[in-house]
Amino acid sequence: MKKNIFKIGIASFLSATVLAISVVAATGNLNIFVSEDGFAEREDLAEVSAVQFFSDEKIQLNYDVSRSVKEGFADIYKDEKGNDYIYKNGKLTGFYSNEIKMPATDATPIGKESSIKIAKDWLERFSDHVEDYEMQSFDEKENYGQYYITFARKLGEIFTDEQAVVSVMYDGGIKSVAVYNDGKYDSVSESVVEGITEDVLKSYAVSEMEIIYPDKGDAFEMTDYCLEQDAAGYYISICGNMDNMFQSVRYELEE
Repeated sequence: MKKNIFKIGIASFLSATVLAISVVAATGNLNIFVSEDGFAEREDLAEVSAVQFFSDEKIQLNYDVSRSVKEGFADIYKDEKGNDYIYKNGKLTGFYSNEIKMPATDATPIGKESSIKIAKDWLERFSDHVEDYEMQSFDEKENYGQYYITFARKLGEIFTDEQAVVSVMYDGGIKSVAVYNDGKYDSVSESVVEGITEDVLKSYAVSEMEIIYPDKGDAFEMTDYCLEQDAAGYYISICGNMDNMFQSVRYELEE
């Protein structure tokens, strides 16, 4: 699947699931005013309607508002039904349904297998890397009639922070989609995590807890770990609980 391309006032037909939209990426312009609650006044963004093509379906989107986020700006477009399509730096990264206003607790649950398939089908509209994702977690919230499914790219046996979270209603409707760091690990070799296992990470975390809390490290219960990257390089963030307190440890990696 080809990557999405964005040009002012031009809708480019790239593939059945490629989005064409009039967007200017966040540039870090210091003249952009951001209110205390995070809303941004973006004069650098063309306020024009856009057309989105999914298969044979034509959806017209209109710019609504921008918010300041860690990656720059989240620009929100709405379709005619009032649903939100979220862009970051010109790339479609999220969807939120404003049509679905009530829990689907009265619906017959479609089940795990069907909800996962629906989630993957929707992700193809947001990512060129769906085939690289594995299911990381599956949660069901009966009070809301929803399934929460997290997919992530793996390197070796380690999940990365290249993730996608999809919320599917019991009746099969999509409540939300959020994609993070899409394509971030395209060129990263599995060798960066070679030899690292869950047992290695758990032992390391316990040893670190022993330094901070002498003779209590064994009480650490690891709940999650994830490959991440910052200016210093690659590392694995290890999270867990000890004595009902959240704890996190950073396992440094050599490139």
